[in-house]
Amino acid sequence: MAANMLDEAIAVIESSTSTGQSAAKFTLFNELPTELRLKIWRHAFFIPQTVVISYMSPGADPNSILPWPGHFKSSQKPPALLHVNSEARKCGQKVYTACSIGIDVNGHQKSVYINLAVDEIAFPYSENDSVKALYWALTSQNWDRVGRFAITPIVRLHQDLYATVLPQQTSSKNSATYYLTHGTILIKAGTEHLGPMERLALQLRAAIKSDDSATVKTFYEQVLKEHGGNINKALEYIFFSTSAVLPKSRALQNMRRLETRSRQQDRNARRRFHTRSCGCCSSSGPA
Repeated sequence: MAANMLDEAIAVIESSTSTGQSAAKFTLFNELPTELRLKIWRHAFFIPQTVVISYMSPGADPNSILPWPGHFKSSQKPPALLHVNSEARKCGQKVYTACSIGIDVNGHQKSVYINLAVDEIAFPYSENDSVKALYWALTSQNWDRVGRFAITPIVRLHQDLYATVLPQQTSSKNSATYYLTHGTILIKAGTEHLGPMERLALQLRAAIKSDDSATVKTFYEQVLKEHGGNINKALEYIFFSTSAVLPKSRALQNMRRLETRSRQQDRNARRRFHTRSCGCCSSSGPA
């Protein structure tokens, strides 16, 4: 009996969520045991949604009559289920995180409610604004926990930020397909350091895009073919082999130089750490 009531209640919630209307009513909800009611609330809060966040350039906000610095904006409303009753609100507060997107034109704090486990964050297309949006998203509170970003392909990230490109897919039935049909890819983003090969892959794509020359693309494809399609071995050859002859690509040459310098800095940092932490390497030496 209880199981049937649970299935009926969930069906009503899914119907009203997908249509935006309450086409049916479940009048026995209050008579359910507390455990079942909480399970129903939790199920409703875990229906994925796409939250669109736009970057507003200085002075671009139509609601502002004064010059306004660049900021972020979202039309996403707080989940309606949070306003049903205290029980739903208490359950929802454990699921949703209020993520700040800055200060509005009136000086009020703006936030969007995100279920970090299932929701998708979408940034509308704009070459420069997408970079700013991704940078902001990765350096702000809680955003490193969001698993899915729908955004224009970005590979030239801030030097301290990294991203892993995921296969193109729609993560939920409510995803904004507009972005996906315009070459959008999903990015799992975070401030945690990825492996060197993943970072180099992003840098190489940036170089190829910057040069926009068939020479660089042909060179990369040839190296990849020679190494049996193993991208790790191909990138190791490109960046770390002294015998690798790179095409006349300023971006590719600079990228190799920067990577070599980065590796040297990493070695120096490890050496300094070892010197400080190891007594046998102290400057005083043996007595």
